[in-house]
Amino acid sequence: MNYLNLHDELLEKARSGYWGYTSSVLELHHIVPLSLGGRDVPSNWCYVPIEVHYLLHLILVKQGHIDQVFAVELIARRMKKGLPRWVRRLLNHRQQQLYREARRARLTQY
Repeated sequence: MNYLNLHDELLEKARSGYWGYTSSVLELHHIVPLSLGGRDVPSNWCYVPIEVHYLLHLILVKQGHIDQVFAVELIARRMKKGLPRWVRRLLNHRQQQLYREARRARLTQY
């Protein structure tokens, strides 16, 4: 599956206002996430249903942007939805990595 095309299609629908009048909860999505160098300005925002927001960040994770797994987790919590097993494993692995890095940094300070 071509995730980049799907991501771009969903963003194009958001930019055109496709979901502007849905009954679903709309959330603010950064087109280029802040963690990937995006800016927090209106030109980098679009509104998407919460389910699409979840999917957009899931696609970014699939494309190798591992830190987006934290956004996926937060959106899933708001949706009261469980995470797929592969996302839970990735999240756990990334949390352990960050913990080890922070611990190493603390130990080298002294």
